[in-house]
Amino acid sequence: GVSTWQDDVKSRGPKVTQKCEEPTAAEPPLSKTDTESTAVAIKAGVSLIQDKNAITTVLCGYETEPCNSIKLLEKDENIKEVVPLYTCPGLMADDQSFDDRQAGIFKCKESTVKALDASLAGEDRKLSAIVLDKSAPKVMGKILGQILFRIFRGQKGAPEGILSDQLLMLASVEEESEGWRRKLLNMVREKIIVADPIFGSRVFLNSSDSSIELYLTSFGDGLFFEHLVGMVATVERENDLSLEIRDVLGGYWRSKKKYSISKADGLGYFLFEDVKQEHSLQQLKSQQALGHQSIFQLKQGARYDVGNIVLANYKGIGFFTATVVEVDHVDDFYGVKFRHGEILKLPISDLRSRSTPQKVFPAISSGMISNALRNTLAELSDQIITEEDVYDVGDGSVLVALWQDGTVVIGWDGRNQVDINLFTYTESREFASNFISSFKESAGNLTIFSRDEQPR
Repeated sequence: GVSTWQDDVKSRGPKVTQKCEEPTAAEPPLSKTDTESTAVAIKAGVSLIQDKNAITTVLCGYETEPCNSIKLLEKDENIKEVVPLYTCPGLMADDQSFDDRQAGIFKCKESTVKALDASLAGEDRKLSAIVLDKSAPKVMGKILGQILFRIFRGQKGAPEGILSDQLLMLASVEEESEGWRRKLLNMVREKIIVADPIFGSRVFLNSSDSSIELYLTSFGDGLFFEHLVGMVATVERENDLSLEIRDVLGGYWRSKKKYSISKADGLGYFLFEDVKQEHSLQQLKSQQALGHQSIFQLKQGARYDVGNIVLANYKGIGFFTATVVEVDHVDDFYGVKFRHGEILKLPISDLRSRSTPQKVFPAISSGMISNALRNTLAELSDQIITEEDVYDVGDGSVLVALWQDGTVVIGWDGRNQVDINLFTYTESREFASNFISSFKESAGNLTIFSRDEQPR
């Protein structure tokens, strides 16, 4: 071959002049706007503290790390004192064994309890709020949850009398890795503080280039809704931010015990018969009814009864086998039980008579309803319909009829149900009963399953 064959190989084929995929740039740090939004979120949450001389604790990272929430709270004129809770030294060392890590967590929990006791010793020194700083690690959140569980369950070794009647917990969530903060505050609301009133809320602070979630858990503030709405309005008015209350949740539903009155206590209560009814009855009798309204709902009877043996088309494959009707008909569907125990809901078209012949009814139609109405009125009062209109609606129809002594509106669903709204100028329940009996006889096998009536 030629002496330049090695260079020739390199020049063969397409040339890559520009890569299709650019290397992904590293996630930029929080901008100044993001940092300011975080500060606004913390200030907004703290404004919900109702105690104007409050003591607040902040859960922080290591003491050597910055804990920005402390400086923010110290500038708040309504906060009397800020108690920092720093992460215990060496708590998150990577070279620890499992046993050493658990021992470290236990030791840190005991030292944190002592720190709280020492910081809140004295009369009227109670904690009103707990703030989770961005620097606080997940393990310290776990320790805080265990301490609160001790306090609210009255367990041995728990700090006593350090919490105010109202307690607010808040944390900002800016990325998914901080979701443990939301879970911690949810756990406090759902499983630790078993009392009312308690609320949890998510509020989103949205700017043009950032969105921060502020999570709140409030205990003891019966006006939390009012205070939350007021806080949102104030923050939006004073800052270039849009706030959204995503949700507000309460604690678990708690069952109420049935209250029973003892016989002795019952002597202090009154029965219906103990209250004089004369004035009410006089007022009722003084009213003059201008008419009587009756509403009936009717259905065509079942073609098969429960217990009848029928032949059923198994799953529509054309194989008919003996079954027993187990469930009464609903809209011409029947529940039938096969020999192997399976119960299926089948339409009337998939059933065949065997030991019991299928009942045959005349098909319901608009014409049949109109004829039944005319026969009924002629039989009862020799009335002639002065006006009648029939409107087709879907598969069914609506019939409206007027005569000298009343009106009727009859609706048919196109299958096997008929609804009748009867109005007469004479208040007579007997006429309504005679009307529906005659209509049923003229219309075929219709049965009443609902009746309602009232004077008009």
